[in-house]
Amino acid sequence: MGELWEDWHRGAEGSGELSLALVLVIGFGLHNATEGFGIVAPLAGDMDLERNSRQPSAKARRPDLLAYGLLLGLSAGFLTDAIITAAGV
Repeated sequence: MGELWEDWHRGAEGSGELSLALVLVIGFGLHNATEGFGIVAPLAGDMDLERNSRQPSAKARRPDLLAYGLLLGLSAGFLTDAIITAAGV
């Protein structure tokens, strides 16, 4: 196993694929984080005409939002897996 890993690592490193993959992963992560801030930030100070906060978290507790987010994420993951499996990919 060690020899196989060394051969693969040396090959990927020599061809520049490892560094490209690292740059892509970091770049996508930074892009997604900053995009999320740009979408959520305007909601932080959103007020209606009566000066009441329209924040989604003002009406729901954090554990409720966390549970809903986890349920939605797991459901989306299982649905994606089912579709890919059914397609034979």
